[in-house]
Amino acid sequence: MRMIDIDLYSNVDLLEIISGRIEKGINNQEKNTFRRKALNDVRHAIKMLNYDTQTKIKEIINMAKQKEQEKAKMRKMLIIVDMQEDFVRGALGSNEAIAIVDNVRKRAKELLHKGYEVFCTRDTHSKCYMETFEGKHLPVPHCIMYSEGWQIIPELREIPAMYINKETFGYESWKTWFGDEENIEEIELMGVCTDICVISNALALRMLYPNTEITVHANCCAGVTPGKHQAALEVMKSCQINVIEGE
Repeated sequence: MRMIDIDLYSNVDLLEIISGRIEKGINNQEKNTFRRKALNDVRHAIKMLNYDTQTKIKEIINMAKQKEQEKAKMRKMLIIVDMQEDFVRGALGSNEAIAIVDNVRKRAKELLHKGYEVFCTRDTHSKCYMETFEGKHLPVPHCIMYSEGWQIIPELREIPAMYINKETFGYESWKTWFGDEENIEEIELMGVCTDICVISNALALRMLYPNTEITVHANCCAGVTPGKHQAALEVMKSCQINVIEGE
């Protein structure tokens, strides 16, 4: 923004700015006095205008810095879904789940280093699991609270994270932890099972945060079967969730 330079104006120009015209009928001495006073008034006005302009520029710069700082403070979230003993090597474990352990650990450490906040969900059931709706449809006791199968696998226990217990596939209170959408830059999910708990939480988050980037890395997830894993990835793609494959 260019500052006003009084040297660009002649005395007559400056007088015209302040007065428009000089009254006829006054003598030369009065006319000269009027000119000097008007010129001083104009110089003072321009000085104040320049000061206001500088102040405005400073305000704009400070606002830009503040926005950059706010952007830097925007939160990035990593959710590691149900990487528990029973889903990896226990009652409902699989070779596919075992195969992603190293990928999950490596990716989690990378994102943690980049400033992501880490959340680990734990599928959590009581000893009355078999009497529940889920137990009647999946009659395999698993992830009973405080049992060995309920624990996060040893490979991930060194990663600092907030542990969240959930009683069903999806977790309904993400906003309690994450807050409003304007504070969230990105959410990434990984874990098991792609076609049950991963997709349930991904779609819940898409509903809660419709304008936020949500990402799932395929090689950090495992499904009940390879086919169901792939089908779940396709559904998430349809819901505008970023699915990264082959990395």
